[in-house]
Amino acid sequence: MIVRQINENDLNGLLNLAKKAGTGITTLQNDKVLLQKRLEHTLYSFNKTVDNPEGESYLFVMEENNELVGICGIISKVGGFEPFYTYVTDTEVHENKELNIKTSNEVLRLDKKHSGPTEIGTLYLLPKARKGNGKLLSYSRFLFMAEYLDRFEKEVIAEMRGVVTTRGHSPFYEYCMKHFLKIDYMNADYLSMKNKQFIEDLMPNHPIYINLLPKHVRDVLGKVHKNTEPAMGMLKKQNFKFNGEIDIFEAGPTYSCETENIKSISQSKVGKYVGDFVEDPKDTLIATYEPFRCCRGKAEYWNNGEIQIDKESVKKLGLKINDKIRVYFL
Repeated sequence: MIVRQINENDLNGLLNLAKKAGTGITTLQNDKVLLQKRLEHTLYSFNKTVDNPEGESYLFVMEENNELVGICGIISKVGGFEPFYTYVTDTEVHENKELNIKTSNEVLRLDKKHSGPTEIGTLYLLPKARKGNGKLLSYSRFLFMAEYLDRFEKEVIAEMRGVVTTRGHSPFYEYCMKHFLKIDYMNADYLSMKNKQFIEDLMPNHPIYINLLPKHVRDVLGKVHKNTEPAMGMLKKQNFKFNGEIDIFEAGPTYSCETENIKSISQSKVGKYVGDFVEDPKDTLIATYEPFRCCRGKAEYWNNGEIQIDKESVKKLGLKINDKIRVYFL
């Protein structure tokens, strides 16, 4: 398996991944026009000179035997091109001294960001490719970021997929949002990728009092879909934590971390490839750049910046002696 930056020949492979992914991944819709636009934006972003992040898109694909079996992505800045909406968990405190009563009530407040953090997302692996490849696909993005920190914000977020049934129903959306938007969850999720103006026009701006929600809705606030639990676990190991924000449609949690504190960024090492003999092999993610490619293999890092890599990884990455590489020991 190898993860690489996407190229202009990948549209059909993207369509196949979108079809297999089905519902639930907002940024991977089975829509050729949308995917073509995102592909074009990504190619533009990779080739663009960036001084400050402005909402550029970076997509990476996992490839095996010339077949795309996975995808992941980065948005350099949410709110860069259009507002980023989320619900923030807050607490309202009320007090009456005469009655000696003080109450605290949790509420959800609609928040609109015009200058937000970097976001990772679009993480999907075909079922046949999931065993042992999740870390490679997820963490490869961080090795790309580590090399090009100027392209990204100081904070990274990940919106985790919330509770949605196999029929595409969201308990939170059905109870709270459908009254205002008048369309079903799947439609709203799809439209949010094309144009978010309907959110601005139709969503209520008043806080939602959590204690007024029925139990079956309260129970899904900040909860992840069962298929998303492995991805959440991997992010936690990279120092990501729940930041109190939830998705406006299905109430999935948002996890965040300061960019410099992400383990595979702070603990990765840069050096030059010096040979394929590894005395003390360690399980490693290995990345090379221009263009970006990443695989999982065996490596050994020496204090002088020299790195030895196993032969199979050398072949996958097309390495030559003295090529610059970055490694992250798992």
